[in-house]
Amino acid sequence: MEFFQHMIKEVQKHEHAIQGGSFDPTTVFQFTLEQRLQCKECGGVRYSTSNTTDLSLPVPMDTATVPSAPTPMETTEGIFLFS
Repeated sequence: MEFFQHMIKEVQKHEHAIQGGSFDPTTVFQFTLEQRLQCKECGGVRYSTSNTTDLSLPVPMDTATVPSAPTPMETTEGIFLFS
């Protein structure tokens, strides 16, 4: 995610320096995020919006899987292969 954000910023800087910001190809990645906050006591609701290029989603650790690392095997030629 950090690389993507870095790439977006670098492209924006480059386009602004060359064309004065008239053409920004990174706008295809921008969207408006709307957040809803509700008070538990009175039930009042407040909405807020922000423009962003990324979305963070929670991933429960009990359902997340990490693939196991390959184990090296040595062949008769002394070359290591990974299975």
